Amino acid sequence: MLDKKQQQLVDANAEISKLTSENRDLRNKFIEVESSKEQLASEVNKSKFAQSKLQQDLDLSKQNSTWFETELKNKTNDLQLLREQKRDEVSKLQTQLEKYKQNYI
Repeated sequence: MLDKKQQQLVDANAEISKLTSENRDLRNKFIEVESSKEQLASEVNKSKFAQSKLQQDLDLSKQNSTWFETELKNKTNDLQLLREQKRDEVSKLQTQLEKYKQNYI
């Protein structure tokens, strides 16, 4: 009976040792998984920040593009008006020149 109790005690100690080792391994694995989770969360946050920055850059570029297109259109219209005015001036001057030539030649 004493041998039986001693064997049970040895078996129980072995089981405790095994469970303690498994518990330690599982805790270490849990810590590794938590660390990986935190790293992934950090990477996700970095990616979100980068995406947000790129979206802001895109929006700003679109605004700049719109502004430049408007400016180009305004300048083109201004130059068209100036071209028409100068063409009219040149035409008037040519007409006056022709009249002077006819009158004085």
